[in-house]
Amino acid sequence: MRAADHNTKRTVRRMLMQVPALLPILLCLLVSACAREGEIVCYEDITDPEGWYERDTIYLRPDTIVTDGTYRCDLSIRTTAIYPYRNFSVIARIKGSQERHTLHFDIKNSGAAYHEHQATLGQMTLHRGDSVIVAVKQNMRRETMPGVAGVGLRLLKVGE
Repeated sequence: MRAADHNTKRTVRRMLMQVPALLPILLCLLVSACAREGEIVCYEDITDPEGWYERDTIYLRPDTIVTDGTYRCDLSIRTTAIYPYRNFSVIARIKGSQERHTLHFDIKNSGAAYHEHQATLGQMTLHRGDSVIVAVKQNMRRETMPGVAGVGLRLLKVGE
């Protein structure tokens, strides 16, 4: 093999190895571009190849509120085809509140690479400049949940 071919292959390999590091940034840009007016979306990938550990808490921090109003808060779980169960449970807590919400998701995998499952966390009145942080933990008996790819939060302004 010539030295130039070897260097080209090494450069391509290096570039491909950087792609996973850029995926969360690209996903945020894509989600932001797809959000409708009055809708705020954020998403956190679960990057551990073993899955989501029971001890791990995911913090969802959507953008600062721009418009006063009442917002519906939806939590979403993204699973892959290797997720082994038909349901999933999480415990979510909104920062500043002592209330814990237990949400249950019915998992219906159809053979696609990813499946999005949603549940409503509730409604909240928010004002311009407010920020929301939601802490989410998996609430299953198994220590590690394989096939959970990420967790998302959507704030949708209601009652225009």
